[in-house]
Amino acid sequence: MYKATNLYKIGFLVTLLITASLLLAACGDSTAEKKEAFPTPIKNPTAGQIPNGTPGPVPGTIVKFPEDEAPHNNITEWWYYTGHLNTEDGQRYGFEYVIFQGIRADFPVGYASHFAISNEQNSTFQYDQRLSIATNFKPGGSDGFNLSISKPKQASWTMKGVGGIDQLKAAMDDGTYGIDLEVRDVKGIALHGGGQFSYGPSGSSYYYSRTRMEVSGTLQVGSESKKIVGGQVWFDKQWGNFLPLAGGWDWFSTQLDDGSEMMFYNLRDKDNKLVQVFGTYLPTCQPNCTPNKPLKAVDIVASDIIIKDNGKWKSPKTGISWPSGWTVTIKAKADLPAMELTYKPILPNQELDTRGSTATIYWEGDSQISGTKNGQPVTGSGYVELTGYDIGK
Repeated sequence: MYKATNLYKIGFLVTLLITASLLLAACGDSTAEKKEAFPTPIKNPTAGQIPNGTPGPVPGTIVKFPEDEAPHNNITEWWYYTGHLNTEDGQRYGFEYVIFQGIRADFPVGYASHFAISNEQNSTFQYDQRLSIATNFKPGGSDGFNLSISKPKQASWTMKGVGGIDQLKAAMDDGTYGIDLEVRDVKGIALHGGGQFSYGPSGSSYYYSRTRMEVSGTLQVGSESKKIVGGQVWFDKQWGNFLPLAGGWDWFSTQLDDGSEMMFYNLRDKDNKLVQVFGTYLPTCQPNCTPNKPLKAVDIVASDIIIKDNGKWKSPKTGISWPSGWTVTIKAKADLPAMELTYKPILPNQELDTRGSTATIYWEGDSQISGTKNGQPVTGSGYVELTGYDIGK
């Protein structure tokens, strides 16, 4: 198993780099009409439909539940959880747990996974990573997803769920942290950009989120098992024939205490030039919000938002300088309230060196939010993901 896993790892990274180089070459072709590496998302006008009794999606068609909770036969796919856990002893933790699925040429279907805990009490950040070949790959169907990342002499990391009720289990190899959680959607599905984006030469992606999920279960801290008594989770699902590797991005999730949510990001090209800003605002839930119905979503475009860094943090391990703290200004328009929000990381060091699994270094951080919404004080919690800051190092 060890040798097979490492052979897969080599193949996974080689094919990833080959595909990325082909995409970059297409984006930089000087003999053709110049195109942005990440052009403004092009909506699929029918992507937001969720009918019954229709085939599951293929590129250019619709998003359907529960079929689209399951794996797909696409180049790239991920199930991505970030959230905030309140334990019965009055402590608070942030967590990230993600499984990436890759399908490359004739290689076996492979999984890479990251699991991280931000400990606000003792100002520590811990993470682990795994890489595995899929042994039970079953695309499509109405049974949702059931994923497992195995490792010799260690308990498997698992994710499974359907209908917005998911079970998450993972434990770090050194025994520092583990989770055994159930998360339940209490609001509904956010279809970003209507559910599907075209990124031009970089491919096409479906994208939805469950923006507010209740959480229960246990958090293992060393030898102690702590009961979860509160908190909330954000879930992202993307899949498609895409590889957005030309530059980097800053991604923000936002869960405000008034019951509204927001996602936004900016994308940069390989020269660190900003080429896209996009997001989604989800108002406070109105009657008839259910886990498998789409929420009313308001698009946020570049002219609606200003993202300003408030400082830097330089990693002593990698030497990378990361933005650390942000002020985000949202301009009011129809159905979008004016907001002035400050995102403050609970720890400056929430950096993950995952070159052993996904060939990248990124920063993913639990953050506290404060500011104003329509002139009134507002607070909340969020997560921020930063990539591409190691380009040129």
